[in-house]
Amino acid sequence: MKSNETSASNVLVRRVGTAKLATSAFLLLSVGALFAFVAGALLGAPRFLEAPLGWTILLSPLAALISSGLGAMNFKAGSVVSIESGEVAIDGKKTTLRAEELANGWFSPSENRVYLQTKRGDEWSVPVGSAAEGQMLLEKAGLDASKRTWRTRLGPTDFLTAMTWLVGLPMSVSAAELIVRVSKVPSTMPLFFVVMPIAVVLFIVFSQTTSRLFGPANLIIGADGVAIKRGFSSDLVKFDEMEKVTIESSRVTFRLKNGKDVSARARHLGYQEQSTILERIEKARALHKDRAVEPASFALLDRGARTLAEWTEALGALLSNDSGYRNANLTREQVISVLENPAAPAERRIGAAITLAKINDGEAPLRTRIAAGASANPRVRIALEHIADGHLDEEDILLAAQEESQRERKQKR
Repeated sequence: MKSNETSASNVLVRRVGTAKLATSAFLLLSVGALFAFVAGALLGAPRFLEAPLGWTILLSPLAALISSGLGAMNFKAGSVVSIESGEVAIDGKKTTLRAEELANGWFSPSENRVYLQTKRGDEWSVPVGSAAEGQMLLEKAGLDASKRTWRTRLGPTDFLTAMTWLVGLPMSVSAAELIVRVSKVPSTMPLFFVVMPIAVVLFIVFSQTTSRLFGPANLIIGADGVAIKRGFSSDLVKFDEMEKVTIESSRVTFRLKNGKDVSARARHLGYQEQSTILERIEKARALHKDRAVEPASFALLDRGARTLAEWTEALGALLSNDSGYRNANLTREQVISVLENPAAPAERRIGAAITLAKINDGEAPLRTRIAAGASANPRVRIALEHIADGHLDEEDILLAAQEESQRERKQKR
């Protein structure tokens, strides 16, 4: 067996994302058919259209229910997994997941399985013999903590979604009818065509508000910290601020070194999910700690009091032949290490990205995008992504630096 292959007798796949798309499509088809049926009845459409529209109205929800059920089921996908250049192949060329298709990856210690999640939302799981083997698989796929953030919701939302439909839909229709009556819509216009669009808008607002206010929070675990998205607010807990992490069924709490707590609401978070989240956080923290110390010469990448033009000009000369490595006290490898170091100051990492771009380093765009993809800090991620695309925006740099300065001041209080 090749060195990049893993023998796995029980590779499973859950078509979660595909099923969600299919379910949504069937539900939209049912609603569209209902609109067409009612419109036809009001406007006198040919009667031969009633039967196909009626069957569509009845069968589309059933198809949606079936597709939703299939999305919750595991299917055997293969027995050999090989990884080459970030592409994951299941049993040779039968199934190939390209690097750009992969969104998340994590190791579940309670199951000894590695999970690979596509951007569509489908989940592939591969059994491994140990945590080390699982980490190696994630690294080969480019999904380990140093290269990619991991996004997860703290618990299921099925019950909340069901209650939203049961309560929100009739409330939205009733509210829409009340709005129409109060606004005194002309009687010549069919009431259905006025009430239903308003009801749909009200239901979308209701469902989104309910999800944000009562649903579990989302965590984005990066190489530099953990972003918490809950309700209509968000927090970023950097690893150098973090003292302890406590994960329970109903809450995840981050104890900071200044004694404060930052918490995120969870809903029925199982032991398996708790262990997986904690394992990923600890892995990222260990990576961050290993890279926390930098030589003083790396301060050459800092902006300081210089204007953007002066800074970029100086960065362009750092690794040039005119400056020389002896004068700069920096090498290309050191600049790359700063860019890829989540523990380095944000402005310094941005300076490293600009330096590599200035010398037309062929690997710079890819390395910068990888560094951006591993950052939980949205300001740093946006700035690095723009530099990778060849756009240098001073506002991005200022926002990233200002946010870091504000966080440092809060930490000292």
